[in-house]
Amino acid sequence: MRKSNPSHEALSGRPILALGVLLLLLLPTPAAHATPLEANLDDIKVAYLYRLLEFVQWPEREPPLVREICTLGNSSIDPLLPEIAGKVSGRSQVIAHPCRTSEALKRCHLLYVPERLDAAATQLLQQADSSTTLIVRDESAAEEKGHIFFHYRDRRLRLSINLSHVEQSELRISARLLQVVQRIGGETP
Repeated sequence: MRKSNPSHEALSGRPILALGVLLLLLLPTPAAHATPLEANLDDIKVAYLYRLLEFVQWPEREPPLVREICTLGNSSIDPLLPEIAGKVSGRSQVIAHPCRTSEALKRCHLLYVPERLDAAATQLLQQADSSTTLIVRDESAAEEKGHIFFHYRDRRLRLSINLSHVEQSELRISARLLQVVQRIGGETP
């Protein structure tokens, strides 16, 4: 009878395990198509969206138990939304999700609009109530419907606020935020 070698038994499962790990590494992930810079910018955008909730007052008398952050179209930040969903901002729990219907759009407190939109997302954007929904967009849309815009300059993501759009809404932006962002349009408070 031949004795088994313990070192051979330990090694016999390793090639299969190594092959399994290699296959997992080769599977596409949501961030697999983004460059490291794009992925980092997306993380920063999501953090900004969450923090913006603290600097905006909506027209409700009582703060709601829930604040909804929505994204329009197929946004590169959609896979990152679970990182902020369930967190608390002020006294409100944050819900974060892609917005695909008019009914979902009505519940959004903050709507992020990516640079490129398909026809369905463009149609939804036209339905967005900019008097009660804070609309945040990328800089290429700075002349279009929106309150706050992301700008990438000097290797930093910055914000600007279109004051004329804010003045036409029922939203109130904190003076603390106005001190640290670039202001465009409208009167300077």
